[in-house]
Amino acid sequence: MSVRYAQDGSVGVVTLDRPRSGNAFTPAMAESLGETVDSAMREGSTDVLVIEGEGGKAFCAGADLASFAEAIRKDQAKEVVGRVAGAMNEVILAIVEGGKPVVACVNGVAVGGGFGLALACDVRVMGEGARFVPGFLGAGVSPDAGSTWLLPRMVGWARAREILLLGEELDARSARAVGLATRVVGDGVVREEALALARGLGGQPSEAVSSLKARLLEPQASLREQLEAERRSTVESAGSEAFRERVLGFVGDES
Repeated sequence: MSVRYAQDGSVGVVTLDRPRSGNAFTPAMAESLGETVDSAMREGSTDVLVIEGEGGKAFCAGADLASFAEAIRKDQAKEVVGRVAGAMNEVILAIVEGGKPVVACVNGVAVGGGFGLALACDVRVMGEGARFVPGFLGAGVSPDAGSTWLLPRMVGWARAREILLLGEELDARSARAVGLATRVVGDGVVREEALALARGLGGQPSEAVSSLKARLLEPQASLREQLEAERRSTVESAGSEAFRERVLGFVGDES
């Protein structure tokens, strides 16, 4: 299974489980992730969620470029990219609009949609060797996974433009300096620290936490519209020659 779910007391642990591919998500995996998060949000015995990547080297490397390359060869790039982007929209909405706090255990690199996934979480615990990598333009595609909505609200519009336009990589210390990392800990204890933080959050009154998350969204009521706008832009990008060249070049197929 590419997405695993386990209960640790009142903490629900969602694990992206494709370590050989950097936990990059295929269309099916993105859909499974959305279903898993949505189900966990409705689980009565779960007070808080933790999202992690298996293997320790990557939290999530974003969309699986090998699946995009196959779609390009079949002239189905827009359809497949649209399916992934649409599925990730549901993941982001489930996290941001869900009534339970979500902790990102960033135990490695978070690229592209993986970066957006981490941003959508309420708090982020990063290992010292972890990195945030926007990566969208480098793959010839427009940003998605809520990154154009979330990032400006977290670091400011000017800084967000720099990060996304320049594809600026942020190591854990830099991420902490701009407010993207809640805590930075040793790589060997990042999961332990994320779970400890989650247990603390789980001890808060659930109704009050749910209400707090809802209130924080009230002045920012256009997330759904922004996600849909991102999806449209991303799908259009998937029809470009730049997307074809960069994805096929990345996977070593020059056809």
